[in-house]
Amino acid sequence: MSSIPKNINAFTFFKEIFRSNFMFELIEERGEVFNLNLKPIGYFHFFANPSFVKHVMFDNKENYIKPPMFTKPFWDLVQEFGLPHTNDYKIWREDRTALKNYFDQASVKNFTAIFANNTQKWLAGLEEYMIQKKAINIGDFVSQLDIINFIDTLFGGARVDSSQIRKATDDFIDALTPDFETTLQFAGIPTLKGFRIKKIKTKIYTLADELIKQCLDSNNQNLIKILAEAYRHLNIDPKLIHKRLQGETIIFIIAGYPTTTTLSIWLLMYLSLYPKMADMISEEVIAICGNQSPTADHIEKLVFTRAAIQETLRMQPSVPFTSLQAIGDDAIGLHKIKKGDIIYIPIYHMQRLPQYWLNPAGFDPTRFLSPLSEQYKYIYMPFIAGPRACLGQHFAILETTVFIAMIAQRYRFSLTSISSLEIVKSIVNRLNKNVTMTVSLR
Repeated sequence: MSSIPKNINAFTFFKEIFRSNFMFELIEERGEVFNLNLKPIGYFHFFANPSFVKHVMFDNKENYIKPPMFTKPFWDLVQEFGLPHTNDYKIWREDRTALKNYFDQASVKNFTAIFANNTQKWLAGLEEYMIQKKAINIGDFVSQLDIINFIDTLFGGARVDSSQIRKATDDFIDALTPDFETTLQFAGIPTLKGFRIKKIKTKIYTLADELIKQCLDSNNQNLIKILAEAYRHLNIDPKLIHKRLQGETIIFIIAGYPTTTTLSIWLLMYLSLYPKMADMISEEVIAICGNQSPTADHIEKLVFTRAAIQETLRMQPSVPFTSLQAIGDDAIGLHKIKKGDIIYIPIYHMQRLPQYWLNPAGFDPTRFLSPLSEQYKYIYMPFIAGPRACLGQHFAILETTVFIAMIAQRYRFSLTSISSLEIVKSIVNRLNKNVTMTVSLR
C-alpha cells in the first residue's frame, strides 16, 4: 500500500522526499513525468524520463536556469553584490570559461603524480591501525587526504588548517539538510537555520581569504591566479575582483572535496560488501601497475577499476538531484511548461529505475565495461550533464582511481557494522553516522 500523502504541498514534500522510497513510489504511481503544485514555493515538473531530461538539459537548455530559490542559501553565502556562481548569468559563464582548460581531461592528468604521492603518505598512516587492529573512522581519514589533494592541485599547495576546512564545510552542508526550516527558507521566510548559515559564512570567508592571499603570492600555478588574470583581461572593476575570487573559492570549498570524499567512502563500502569485486580490482591493478604507483599512462588501462567507480556513482551519486527553472513558456509534446515553473530531476532514482537498469539495486561494475547506449546519457548523470555538468568530474574520477588502485595493491578494508547505516540525502548524499572500517594486508 502506498504511503504517499494525499495532499502534497511544499512542507510535506520536503519532509518526505528524503525518505528512501518516496520518489520511487511517486514514479510508480504517477509515471516518469508528473507535476505537483508545491505551495507556497511553486509549480514543479518531475522528469525521470530520458527524452524529457534531454529536452531541458540539452535541446532547449537556453530556456532553463538554476532556480534562485534553491541557490538562495549559496547566494547569501557567496555573493553580497549579485547572483551566485551556480546560476546561469554573466558571472557564472565568465568564471567557467576561465577555468575549463584547468579541468579538462588532458590537464587533470598532470595531477596524477600529486595524487599518488599524497596517497602514499596517507597509506603510511594506516600501519598503526592495522598493527593494533583498531577501527578507522573512514570519513575523517579519507577527508584528510582529499583536502590535501584539493589544496595541492587547485590552490598551489597553500598551507591552511584542513580540519577547519572540513568543519566549516560540514557545518554548511548540515545546515542545508532539508527539513521544515529549509522549506520555510525556500519560501523566503526567515529561520534560525538562516542565522546559523550566516554565522558559518564568517568562518568560510576567513578560510577563503587566507587561500586567496597564499595563492596570489605563490610561484605555483593555481586556479586563483588563473581567475585573477582572466578578470583583468575582462576589465573587471578591481574593487570587485576580490569578491569574485572569494565567491569562486567558497564554491570550490563547499562543492569540491566533500563530493570526492563521499564517493571514496561509498566505494570502500561496496568493495567491503562485494569482496570478489575488490579482488578483481586488485588483480587488474597489480597486472598493470605492479607495485608501482599508478601513472597517467596506467589510468586508462584500469578499465574494471574505473567501472567500479562509475557503478558506485550510479548507486550513490554525490548529488542526488538537480533542478532548473523555466525562463519562458515551453512544451515537450503535449506537456506544457510555464515561465517560472521548476523542473526537478531525481538523479538518484533515475539511476535505479528497473525499466532502465538490470538488477538496479545490485552493485555490478560489469555494466560499465561496454559503452552505454545514447539514452543513458540522460539517465546516468552523477555529474549532472550538458553545459551545467560538474567542472571537476575528470578531477574526481582521476583522484578516486589513483586512491582505490593504491589501496588495492596491498590492503583490504572491512566494514565493522552495516546494521545501522542509513543514507542522508542532502545537497550531498551522505551516511547518517561515521563509517568505521578495519584494514588488513591482502
